[in-house]
Amino acid sequence: MDERIDTSSETPAKNGSGFAPIAFIVASLAFMAILILRGGVLNSAALLPNPRAGTQPSSNSEARLLYNRYCSVCHGAGGGGDGPAAIVLDPRPRDFRLGKYRLISTTNGVPSRQDLVRTIRNGMPGTSMPAWRHFSDHQVQALAEYCSSVTTDSLKQQLGARKLKPAVLDSIIKSKTTAGAGITIPTEPPVTPAELAKGRVLFEANCAKCHNSDGSGKLDPTWKTDEGFPIASRNFTANIFKGGGRGADLYTRISTGLPGTPMASFASLGSDDIWCLVHYVQSFRGAHPKPDSGRHDVLVRIEARRFAWNFRHAGPDKKLDTADDIVTNGLLHIPVGKRVSFEMISADVPHTLWIPALRLKQNVVPGRITTGSIQANELGDYGIGCAAACGVGREVMTGTLIVESPAEFDRFLTNSGAP
Repeated sequence: MDERIDTSSETPAKNGSGFAPIAFIVASLAFMAILILRGGVLNSAALLPNPRAGTQPSSNSEARLLYNRYCSVCHGAGGGGDGPAAIVLDPRPRDFRLGKYRLISTTNGVPSRQDLVRTIRNGMPGTSMPAWRHFSDHQVQALAEYCSSVTTDSLKQQLGARKLKPAVLDSIIKSKTTAGAGITIPTEPPVTPAELAKGRVLFEANCAKCHNSDGSGKLDPTWKTDEGFPIASRNFTANIFKGGGRGADLYTRISTGLPGTPMASFASLGSDDIWCLVHYVQSFRGAHPKPDSGRHDVLVRIEARRFAWNFRHAGPDKKLDTADDIVTNGLLHIPVGKRVSFEMISADVPHTLWIPALRLKQNVVPGRITTGSIQANELGDYGIGCAAACGVGREVMTGTLIVESPAEFDRFLTNSGAP
């Protein structure tokens, strides 16, 4: 497999004595031994498990095993968003007990089963929630059901102290856990100067106080999630949207809001005004483009953060930080047989990009941009992991390298932000 790494931006550290390298090697071996005993060492198979082959969860206990293995490190054993890794994550993991799921498509704030499935499948770009695309459909459904059961059980415990009659208790629980009707998304109209002008007026009246007039977002110390943690408004110029940047995705977010956050529903605006807002928000994308590096056929920025990989793919214009960029969480798309240039950054601590199929390990540290290039000559899905000791959630810091035909890759780039 042809791959090249350019580390000209890296400056080697100086050793003060011959003892330091030996001590480092001994410490590294000891650390690896601990990981092996814990079963925490990643291998190429573990990076991309293939649960499709015959594994079909059929009980809550099996779903709990999946949850404990892949989810509890962030979301906690009881689903309270208080796993061992939670303290270092920003934003913090979801507290399933509250039932305030952010990405919904219903009119009553309760997620449908498909909403949960979609979030598990696609992840949440800009956060540490990866895309679990390698799970089977049965496993994703089981995890969605398990998360819902955590919400229901928590609600039963809260209401149990009120000693309500069983019929009343069941009625309350049903009303708070049953998804309402899905919102209706009308056909997307074409973007026109008049529509953008109207969108700007609507944005100033309804959105600018939180997102700023230039769409750059802000952090107000008084803003809190329902879990009690600080929250910043979205920076639209970064072109990173948790639920996707397509027109239908943004229409849904504006209509439903983000439960558990200060972002309220603006469904009262009506469909025409919502579409004007959608297109105006999309116009912020690529507001601060960077010069074209002019390196190879494809360019991608890799952001490492505890404990997820975010990938920003340059769109058809082959430039990063422009309106046609495609951002995914845990899914790196590249065309087969073509050289792919990348730049890597870390949002928090040192990480090591590990793609065993390409025999690639590349370090990245905060405050530096590491550049390189890769090329894959065989179609398929390959595992991505982190080979650095970046924290307790390292085992779930995985992703998928999707090597596809040039035609499939072009379709991905023109799919306007679809995962």
